[in-house]
Amino acid sequence: MQAEKIKIKNNVFLLGNQHTFPVAMYGAAKLYERLGTTAHYERIEQFSHMGLFCAKKGDTVIIFEKKNKHNLQLVKNLRKIGLNAILV
Repeated sequence: MQAEKIKIKNNVFLLGNQHTFPVAMYGAAKLYERLGTTAHYERIEQFSHMGLFCAKKGDTVIIFEKKNKHNLQLVKNLRKIGLNAILV
């Protein structure tokens, strides 16, 4: 199961697009509600213009979207700067 492999560290950013944006929103609400974790949700395309600038090394970024060239590159770049990036 994918969820068993995800290790949440520090602040959490949940990203989605079109159909997965509500999933990101719901996930952030549940993380905050159940774990008291600081959780943010954004559209994938907005994260690089906004959320990325308040993310700190070690924060977790979970992307709810299918694998494609753009998302794979985004995960690679986020990991390079020290973020725990996961594509589910």
